[in-house]
Amino acid sequence: MTLFRGRRSHIDALFWVDGTTTIHQHGFSGAFQVLSGSSIETRYAFDSERSIDGRFLIGKLRVASTSFLRPGDIRPIESGSRLIHALFHLERPSITIVVRSFSDADAGPQYDYALPGIGHDPFFMDVTRDRALQLVGMLRTTEHPRFEGLVGDLIERSDLHSAYRVLRECASLPDVSMFERLIARVRDASAADMFRQAFEENRRIAFLRTRRNLVKDPELRFFLGVLLNAHRRQDVLTLVSERDPGVDAAKQVAACLRRLSEVTVKLQAAGIPWQPNLLGLPAFTDELEAFVAQFVAGGERRADTEAGRAFMGKLQAIPALACLFA
Repeated sequence: MTLFRGRRSHIDALFWVDGTTTIHQHGFSGAFQVLSGSSIETRYAFDSERSIDGRFLIGKLRVASTSFLRPGDIRPIESGSRLIHALFHLERPSITIVVRSFSDADAGPQYDYALPGIGHDPFFMDVTRDRALQLVGMLRTTEHPRFEGLVGDLIERSDLHSAYRVLRECASLPDVSMFERLIARVRDASAADMFRQAFEENRRIAFLRTRRNLVKDPELRFFLGVLLNAHRRQDVLTLVSERDPGVDAAKQVAACLRRLSEVTVKLQAAGIPWQPNLLGLPAFTDELEAFVAQFVAGGERRADTEAGRAFMGKLQAIPALACLFA
């Protein structure tokens, strides 16, 4: 909702419902303030190593900081790569006030980013490529019998920017092994590996978002939001501490994991109903919860029992918990 519009700037109230933004930079400058709700902001730094066509970058995307934002908190918006961030809005709706210029001439393309280090201009239009993407979508939707061969050939003869966009069009394929074979058709092996990591991260995020939608408890919804946005164990501790000053953040994390292990979701497998817990967590005991708290706090002591080692191995194998082991 536009509240004010001047010759060179305007003020908007943004209402957020779906929770999250992409990792992005801005083609304008200004500032934003949290008006209602709360948010997690993660800031990044990008080291560019290759520019494919002036609209597609490959490099390294690093986490710079993670913080919890309350109503009244204000953050500057710097155009271009000086601010690369993502916001996750915890309440539905959350409202932010943005005071901004219309555009900054020297900002360059307004890139979106993906881990581990891909930048692309989502606003770039290429008539031939965009038509090809529409055709790929049609072949996927109609389950064309020659889908894999036709799309694989297209990927193999495409530049890296076009190949990435084609793969994004195919990312929702239910056949994960087919998608892996399509990635393997990318001519540049190092880029293909980076694409693979990016799409694995997208699947992890999509999984956590669907699970968070099933949870009503505010504490667990916040913790799932932390797992969605944190990339390092220290980020998890920072966010929990900033939201609830004075709590033992490590013990809070362990307690939330134990509570999530007791939250089931109704599913069916081969027509037989079953109720696994929300994240596929192993069963906790008081001793195992205390060990997890010590581990998260930074005590790198190994589990001294076979059961403890097996338990930690199961936690480490769950993609949704990757940030706790980084």
